[in-house]
Amino acid sequence: MQSSKAFNCFSFWAEADSASVIARTSLEEHIRQSILICLFTEKGERPLQPEFGSRLSQFVFRSADASYLSQLCKEVRTCLEAFEPRIELRELYCETSEHESAPLSIHLSYLIKELGTHQSMKIPFNL
Repeated sequence: MQSSKAFNCFSFWAEADSASVIARTSLEEHIRQSILICLFTEKGERPLQPEFGSRLSQFVFRSADASYLSQLCKEVRTCLEAFEPRIELRELYCETSEHESAPLSIHLSYLIKELGTHQSMKIPFNL
């Protein structure tokens, strides 16, 4: 289901383009930025929205066993279901790697409800 609407959103990161105009971004990029903000904002960090964010910082400096990966995926799912209603998670898994710069990766596949398009992203997570 492709939408004929054109989306043009303000970027979450305040930037100016070459003409000194506030940068704008596509809906897909806006959602990608929103996902990163949701996951990497610590719960309680925003005084006016203390429930916003996740507790991913609790997973730093812990051994990455099967239980750890399961809890990490659960935290990611809970956060995104609560704070990013524009998507529907299709696939979510976490994996360790000895060959990449980050020892752990969070893999997301999701549907953008308004556009009917699928997106995926790989988020490096340093232990």
